[in-house]
Amino acid sequence: MNNTEDIRFVPLPALPGRVYADMVRGALEDQGIPCYIRSDGIMDTLGVAGTGPVNKGFRVFVPEDALDTCRQIQEGMMDHI
Repeated sequence: MNNTEDIRFVPLPALPGRVYADMVRGALEDQGIPCYIRSDGIMDTLGVAGTGPVNKGFRVFVPEDALDTCRQIQEGMMDHI
């Protein structure tokens, strides 16, 4: 996955906070998987980070061809919440 311009990105299931999304993004990047976080919520717009249920709209976007692997990684990390 060298040219990210040709990659179709799709969302993983929503996460309960920006901190969780950052953790998942870090784990995916450690595996060499390009990704990004997006939220339509006001808390992300204001730059407020937290783990509480204030905004459940944080999603990590990943390459479509890596979706199953990425979903397994996220689920493994979030099975406690």
